[in-house]
Amino acid sequence: MVNFEPTPEQQRFIEASVRSGRFRDVGEVLREGLELLRAHEASERRRYEAWLADTRQKIQEGLDALDRGEWVDGEAAFRRLHERIETHRWREQERERLKP
Repeated sequence: MVNFEPTPEQQRFIEASVRSGRFRDVGEVLREGLELLRAHEASERRRYEAWLADTRQKIQEGLDALDRGEWVDGEAAFRRLHERIETHRWREQERERLKP
């Protein structure tokens, strides 16, 4: 048997749910909540699996590009990225400075 002791806030919610007429009893409220949790976790699992498959595909594409001799110098890439960030910061500072 499951031992469950709701918080006072949860208890009020359960009682209000039954009083509303939407549910016949406490068990029905809890079953609905568990079903929603199960559906949410299944959705999260599918989302994670899709992310994992996408990440694996991107890694493979990167490895394939390396095999073809297509690569970017890491230091040069970070230098360009840093320059873009600094340009963006400068533009934001100018916008703030020119605000009325």
